[in-house]
Amino acid sequence: GVAGGIFKDFIVGMADTVKEADSMLANLNQTTGAAGSMNAMVLESTRGMGSMGMSFADAGKAAGSLYSDFNQFSSMNSEMQTQLVQTSAGLEKLGVDSGVTAKNMDLMTNAFGMSASQANAMNKDLAQTAMAVGMPPAQMAAEFQKAAPQLASYGAKGMEVFKNMAAASKGLGVEMGTLLNLTSQFDTFDGAAQAAGNLNAMLGGDLLNSMDMLNA
Repeated sequence: GVAGGIFKDFIVGMADTVKEADSMLANLNQTTGAAGSMNAMVLESTRGMGSMGMSFADAGKAAGSLYSDFNQFSSMNSEMQTQLVQTSAGLEKLGVDSGVTAKNMDLMTNAFGMSASQANAMNKDLAQTAMAVGMPPAQMAAEFQKAAPQLASYGAKGMEVFKNMAAASKGLGVEMGTLLNLTSQFDTFDGAAQAAGNLNAMLGGDLLNSMDMLNA
């Protein structure tokens, strides 16, 4: 009797799991028009992720966002796709919307010249950096999206510049957008010369050099 009850519960649980997976795949294919091409990959991405609280619905949402907002996603091999889905779904649990993660992936690969693997690692790194400086990971991800056009001018160093700015923003209690606006005046020779001249006038001496400010 006990064994029969356990077996019955197992069968009911399996039926619910199959229904959940089937519903997720139906929604995913309807949203993306992928016509089942991602079914096996999305199901594979949930393997072993239950301990992190990732459901079929989480995997489906992450896959849909990546398919829609990351232009290289559909042409990747299933192993790389699986890794990206797992990362995106994991970041969703930290409050970072999968749509934001997908767009940041797109920015990192197209504007910063990263590989998909590097961008995947960087998205995780940004979340860890956010927690290290006491900033919500969702805020860090959103700030990166806003700052990306200006950060792209730094090339491969752009991500390191961004992380340093995030720490400065938190420490000073100033929004990152404000910091970018303050520093952008030093991006040109004319701007650096005028800003350094104004600061020197305020400070009462020839203390700041416009070339030094430009280089910094």
